[in-house]
Amino acid sequence: MEILMKIKNVSVNAGKKKILKSLFFEIYREEFLGIIGESASGKTTLLHLLGGFLSANFFQMKGEIAYSKEKKPRSYMILQDAIHSLNPYEKIGKQLRETYNFHHREEKKEKQSLEIDKILDSLGFKNIDAVLSSYPSSLSGGMRQRIAIALILCCEVELLLADEPTTALDAVNQLRFIQLLKNICQERKITLVYVSHDIRILMQLCQRILVIKEGEIVEEGSREEIWKKPREEYTKKLIYSVKSLR
Repeated sequence: MEILMKIKNVSVNAGKKKILKSLFFEIYREEFLGIIGESASGKTTLLHLLGGFLSANFFQMKGEIAYSKEKKPRSYMILQDAIHSLNPYEKIGKQLRETYNFHHREEKKEKQSLEIDKILDSLGFKNIDAVLSSYPSSLSGGMRQRIAIALILCCEVELLLADEPTTALDAVNQLRFIQLLKNICQERKITLVYVSHDIRILMQLCQRILVIKEGEIVEEGSREEIWKKPREEYTKKLIYSVKSLR
């Protein structure tokens, strides 16, 4: 598999506080990589690091991130609830149109509108005009997450970073969202990095899993290896906490 990016001895501090410590790993093109760990383990900071979204005024990074063909991949991030990544003061239609136009300036406005309608239809939206004229706060959590996917489809994304995006969804919408995300990434050949504290989600979605504890990667392996033959006690604890709920 072709390497999309390589993280070489990367550490991240926030002032004197160490957030990430001496990370070494690769991300392969078109793979689905899962990152799991308890709260405050550094998962979200790592995701922002991979996307190049860390504030240089607040975080200090050491080490190197090398990209294939020396080109940083075009990245997009889905948050726990899309309400935090959508502009609450602008209607959905305007946000989709501005995003689509930014990436497809050569297309006429009429064609752009038709393509946005097609995208929303493919995501299961029924009354598209009503959705386009809505503000984010008037949509359900599941609808907002589908709008987040619509924004991805308006762009030309190579690397999709997902920060526990199903946390605010019920079990049925969670399953639907995961399957939708999986299908879109496969169809568009998008590399997916999915962060979660729930290994059950990663087992459904990801091919390879990194286990992070207190800013360090303590275990790495295929989903089968992590689930069936975990080496670290920390990993065993994460898995046992899920199996005990069965």
